[in-house]
Amino acid sequence: MDARIAAAPGRNPKESELAMAAGTRHLSFPQVESGANRLNKEKEDIQTRLTHLKAMIDQLVSSDFVTDRASGEFQQDYDRTMAPVRSCGAWRA
Repeated sequence: MDARIAAAPGRNPKESELAMAAGTRHLSFPQVESGANRLNKEKEDIQTRLTHLKAMIDQLVSSDFVTDRASGEFQQDYDRTMAPVRSCGAWRA
């Protein structure tokens, strides 16, 4: 059980345990809004990091990391690895 739920102000810990066992959670709108804001911020941070990493890989493949086969295969592996991330809409680059 999440200690934050059990320790919620005005909630009996046993009541919280029963609510969790039944799959019921009581959240206020500000709690939901705060959680959504945190998730959106984390999503933006991940997108920023992925974009930065993609730029690094593109730079590496296009100029610094050039061989007969390896650079192209590296790019293909990267693209194959990122395909699921792109398909779920989590990243737009």
